[in-house]
This record gives sequence, structure tokens and C-alpha cells, in this order.
Amino acid sequence: MPPMKQSLAVRLTDSDVLEALALRTGMCVAEIGGARFPEAIASAVGPQGRVLAADTSSLAGLPDACCDRVLMTNIWLEAGDPVDVLREAARLLRPDGRLVVIESRVDFPELLKILENNCWDVHRHGEAGAQCYFIEAAISDESVQS
Repeated sequence: MPPMKQSLAVRLTDSDVLEALALRTGMCVAEIGGARFPEAIASAVGPQGRVLAADTSSLAGLPDACCDRVLMTNIWLEAGDPVDVLREAARLLRPDGRLVVIESRVDFPELLKILENNCWDVHRHGEAGAQCYFIEAAISDESVQS
């Protein structure tokens, strides 16, 4: 498992993020917590795709089941109630969509446990750049959406 990273000044490249997202042309991606990578994501999904940016307080304004990917990059500590953020991510995702969390400040086992205890199945995880890890997860149970 990737170790916990301590740095707050995390350096992620576009390619780190795109590798974690595993995007295809035409996908819709919501980047939650500040649009840090909208140009790179837009280029990867092409003109048929969409990139939505929202902070954690404005997620309610996005439509249900509109996204193939929901990206959260180093927002876990600022997100308020993590379960509420996970509920909103589940609401935004299409049935085959994936949540991708890129984090450097929360211990990997802790975040993994939160996801698994809240009806998310982890599909893959790994390093994202030199200082972060990523977790890709999908909804395993409709109860996370209620």
C-alpha cells in the first residue's frame, strides 16, 4: 500500500491525473474542489466530452447521474463530512462511473476504510506522481446514494 504523504505543496502533473482517471473520448468528468486540471481533462475527453468543476458546497447544482468520473484531488481534509461528499459523488455518477480520489495528506488505509465502509468497491489504486496516491472506486450498493 502507498505510504501516507506529508507534503501540503503537492506537485501533480497532468499526466499523473490523466493516468489515474483512465479517460476515454466522450466522457463527462466532474472535478470537485477546485478546477486544477480542466484543460488536460478536456483534451482527454475531446469535444464530445464535458468537464464540470464544482466545490464541495455547490455539488447540489449538478444533475444526477451525469458523470463517468468524479475526481477529488487533495480535498479530503477540507470536505467537511466525508460521507456527505461520497453521497454526492455517488449521485453524480452514472451506473458504471468511477470515483477517483487523489490524496497526499490522508493515510491510505484510513481513506480505503472510509470508502469500503460506505458502500464503495475499490477497483484499483497506486501512486499518482511522487507524493500522492490514487484510489479508483465504484458504488457497490445503492444505499450510499440515499
